[in-house]
Amino acid sequence: MSEKEPVIVVAGDVTVDWFMYPVDTGDEGGNWRQHTSSHADALPDGAALLTKFTKQSLEVEGIPARVTGPPLSESLRDIPPEKVIHSNVMLDRFQVRGGEEKVLRISKSFGYIGSGSGSPQSLPPEHDFEDADIIVLDDAGNGF
Repeated sequence: MSEKEPVIVVAGDVTVDWFMYPVDTGDEGGNWRQHTSSHADALPDGAALLTKFTKQSLEVEGIPARVTGPPLSESLRDIPPEKVIHSNVMLDRFQVRGGEEKVLRISKSFGYIGSGSGSPQSLPPEHDFEDADIIVLDDAGNGF
């Protein structure tokens, strides 16, 4: 007799985290290349990231399970803060102790951007399994 795969449902607050980081200037090219500038990347966080970590952890350990959580299927850059809260930080290069290598770390937090009024709606798990064996909650106090 085969055992059924356990069902794990992750639910909770979701954010889009924006990481801005410095870009080295150049000696030639357009004017914009010769001045200090920064780039930005968006990554999923909260329950969306926890869903990904849970899936990856189970796969690495060879544990079969069905895991579902809030989807962030759109391009993260296209999700407005009225829909999902955005957090914003600036990264900078910091010297590693005892070495010459530099690494990126958070140098300044710019807080959150959300809906102008009220709270964004929670994103429900992709599949709402009524027969969940495990429910994982990530409640950061952002409206879940």
